[in-house]
Amino acid sequence: MKTPFAIFGIHFLIVVTYLSFINPFKRYPRHLILTALATMCFVVFNTLSIWLIAPVMNLIFLPNKSDGAQQTEILTGGLRGLYDSMKQWSWEILGAGDPSVVLPRMCLALVLVFILKNLFAYLQMHFVSYVEQRMIKDLRDRVFAHVIRQPQRFFDQSSTGELMSAVMNDVNTLAVTFQRVFTQAVRDPITVVTMLVILFSISWQLTLAALVIVPIFGILYRKTGGSLKRKSGRIQEGLAEITGALQETISGARLIKSSATEERETDRFENRSFRLFKNSLRLARLERLASPLSETIGVIIIASVLLLGGQQVLTGSLLDAEDFIRFIVVLFSMLAPARAVGNLHNYLQIGSAAGARIEKLLEEPIEPETDFGLQIGSLERGVRFDHVWFKYPPSEQWVLRDIDLHIKVGERVALVGRSGSGKTTMANLLPRFYSPERGRVLWDDTDVQSASLAPLRRSISVVSQDVFLFNESARFNLTYGMNDVSEERLREAMRRAQCTEFVARLPHGLDTVVGERGAQISGGQKQRIAIARALLKDAPLLIFDEATSALDNESERLIQHALEELFRKRTVIIIAHRLSSIRFADRVVVLDEGQVAAQGTHDSLMASSDLYRTLTQLYERESVIE
Repeated sequence: MKTPFAIFGIHFLIVVTYLSFINPFKRYPRHLILTALATMCFVVFNTLSIWLIAPVMNLIFLPNKSDGAQQTEILTGGLRGLYDSMKQWSWEILGAGDPSVVLPRMCLALVLVFILKNLFAYLQMHFVSYVEQRMIKDLRDRVFAHVIRQPQRFFDQSSTGELMSAVMNDVNTLAVTFQRVFTQAVRDPITVVTMLVILFSISWQLTLAALVIVPIFGILYRKTGGSLKRKSGRIQEGLAEITGALQETISGARLIKSSATEERETDRFENRSFRLFKNSLRLARLERLASPLSETIGVIIIASVLLLGGQQVLTGSLLDAEDFIRFIVVLFSMLAPARAVGNLHNYLQIGSAAGARIEKLLEEPIEPETDFGLQIGSLERGVRFDHVWFKYPPSEQWVLRDIDLHIKVGERVALVGRSGSGKTTMANLLPRFYSPERGRVLWDDTDVQSASLAPLRRSISVVSQDVFLFNESARFNLTYGMNDVSEERLREAMRRAQCTEFVARLPHGLDTVVGERGAQISGGQKQRIAIARALLKDAPLLIFDEATSALDNESERLIQHALEELFRKRTVIIIAHRLSSIRFADRVVVLDEGQVAAQGTHDSLMASSDLYRTLTQLYERESVIE
């Protein structure tokens, strides 16, 4: 069975783990010092307010005995001697004189003490609120910054809903824990200890009798704590599942509507929601059980003390009336912070489930940045795949097999092949979205693995087949990733990418919000924005992953003109899905099952490669169908 000290030790270890995420002692020392001072002052005045209630009650109900209380002789040492000294001191200050004169004085002192207690309670909350909210903000920022610096492989293997839940739901759950830790983990234990000192100083026999039942608390916490943690973990998983389902449903709304599966998706969501409801209900019931049980135990303690202490007062053996009143008042006042300390254990168990998920996420290694790496800028001799092998874990199947390919500066190379032949994978190795298992990818003579990551990626423009646009203005999306783009440069890039006319027709021009993933504009317009963005970036190497979606003739013509501008005086790797883009290439590389099957010009390959002829026929059929 865990003792209260063992439970406190567990609390301490959990708190230390949480604080290691964002060290508040380094970040907000001034607010923490002020919080500590306000907390100590609150404890002092809270104790004093409780202390003063006993002489007031004694003065009202036993005025003759209270008048002589100030003459109490201090004969004992230790805690009892300290208690008698405090009792004598308080009567000397407030209790001397006629009871009708003393009573207003005591009531005024009681009001002043309560005002000061509540003032410091407010100041504690005022300062600690800043620490709480800043810790939540900084932790959420840290989790986001850690996630955004993960390698591409991490995003391929992770659920969007789980990541969103970690940044929002798990941090929000920890927010409740932080609030309890900073408002109760220091104040309430100190209050309980102070009250216990007073109780022992009044009567150690009664105090021990009252504390006999305390081990029951330990049994309850041991039984409920693990269950709370497990149920909270299931709730966090359920929230992640629902967040992911919601994200997928909203993103796939067009597919759902075209498939007329709204009812099916509603049923799937309701099933997930019902599982979350059941886990949440179990957790709520278990949490609600703690308070009535604690109160019942508290009533048993109070009743036992009333019985034993009342008998002592009636017989006049150990306690006088004032001591007994003070004992009861202090004991009653201790129950609330004692109950809060017990509930703190439950909150920590709930928070520990969220904390474990965040800790696991923060332990994921971020994308390695080569601080000592070579600074890549211009491209002078070209890029080379030097006997490169690659596979996606955990699969054992090679996606690329011994790729040996040199692309010269200024050359336009089209990669063609069946789906899954490794075209996109090859392109993803250049900006180090992935790292080869064997071989090297060279920029001039520099292995990209030893190059500084940010300069490398700034030297490569990527135009993806699925153009991503933020739910921001057209200007924001055109200039994304670039600083201080002049209006003249922006307008010139828009002109060359055939964007000027359609942007001018938007309701607010460049300041028009294009919607989530560019939902407010057409597919062809999104591609032209991506081309304009690549023109503005003006990187020496361009990776163009051609869109597979069909476009109308006018959009196709405009994009072809934009591509002519984009490919001019640039080293280009084209991931081709159509014959129309192959005509831009100086050389065509045919991939088959992760290997270079053939390479040459379009005309030479038509004459020499059966695979290439098959692919071109397939491209032609798809063009006719589109």
